[in-house]
Amino acid sequence: GGLFGLTSINTQAAIAVERYAVLIRSQNAQSFRRSSRQTAFFLVLPWLYAFLWSSLPLYGWNRYYVDVTQIVCSFDIVTESFSSRSFVICVGMFGVVLPLCVIIFCYSFIFVTINRYKKSFYEQSKSFAMYIGSAAVSHTKRDYKTAQISTAWVVFFCIAWMPYAVMSWASIAGYHHKIGVYVSMITTLLTKTSTIYDPIIYAACLPRFRQYV
Repeated sequence: GGLFGLTSINTQAAIAVERYAVLIRSQNAQSFRRSSRQTAFFLVLPWLYAFLWSSLPLYGWNRYYVDVTQIVCSFDIVTESFSSRSFVICVGMFGVVLPLCVIIFCYSFIFVTINRYKKSFYEQSKSFAMYIGSAAVSHTKRDYKTAQISTAWVVFFCIAWMPYAVMSWASIAGYHHKIGVYVSMITTLLTKTSTIYDPIIYAACLPRFRQYV
């Protein structure tokens, strides 16, 4: 669960950075084509980053344990030691909060930039096709749609994972004895719902996706 959850959020961060780079080039009327090496980099890096954090407990920083529900093996959020607490704090900050900040920054820039140019050029032509040259037209529409989809994705990701993250941080703060089995079970099961909302989001936002399904 930790590996795939971290991979999921960091993949979205990589997509956000890539869309941000495309828009920056589009503003300068420069075309942008990804090479196969760049595509492989954006695909592999999130997996390597997630694998790094997921493998650290195997080498002594924190550990894996079966939680109170007896159905999930996850990071140790119960042991009151410096190793356990520091790991949970670091994986939460660098594995979840940092990618979320990157996503929010990149897509905020995309939304603000596109809305600014839309207002400017709609006043002149009533057509969005006049956006900074032909190289930017297709990229801009794609960036806007990607930003919309990713915003929805981030909202659902937070709904699925933030309750578990808050429970983990509360546990390492010394309140694990106040967290009941039902709370632990519900927050854990809620993280599993993150595997079903991707197709729902794409089906809701992409007509072509619905057409082929």
